Amino acid sequence: DRFGFFPWILNLNHPRFYPGSLMWRFDIGLDLANLVQYQSVNDTLQAIISLKLRHYFPEIVDINVNDIEIYVARWNANKYTQGSYSNYNVGLDDDDVDAAKWHLEKRLFFAGEAFAEDEGYVHAAYINGNDTAHLVMACMQIGTGIECPNEYVPRNEETLSECKKQNM
Repeated sequence: DRFGFFPWILNLNHPRFYPGSLMWRFDIGLDLANLVQYQSVNDTLQAIISLKLRHYFPEIVDINVNDIEIYVARWNANKYTQGSYSNYNVGLDDDDVDAAKWHLEKRLFFAGEAFAEDEGYVHAAYINGNDTAHLVMACMQIGTGIECPNEYVPRNEETLSECKKQNM
């Protein structure tokens, strides 16, 4: 076994997620991600079968790759992402992030992994999107158990006094 080779496997077929879907998710990074995005899908399937599935399910003898569907994101090669991810600039604090994600007149809302507590990960995008959806519903006066905030209130006093100076 190779260290770090498909280190994270999420069983989406689990009863808490999508039972009956037969879906698994493999997250990889660094050199392995570069290798997988440029090699053939068949080579990736063979690696997953030989290094992971047979390790966890040794009783499975014959796996036909034609019976398996796979999607490879090719994140680095995607012209829209180009392998990028969000990261805050040096010096940004929680108030800056809060101000950046603040809704505009309760009509335009911002969401995504960049605004989540655990930025940089797809699960953070999901969680933040869900939270923002509830906020949108609250501002539409659809009961979600939360209130639609009326004004931006910074977390620290220094930012609060700066906002008051600028009439924010």
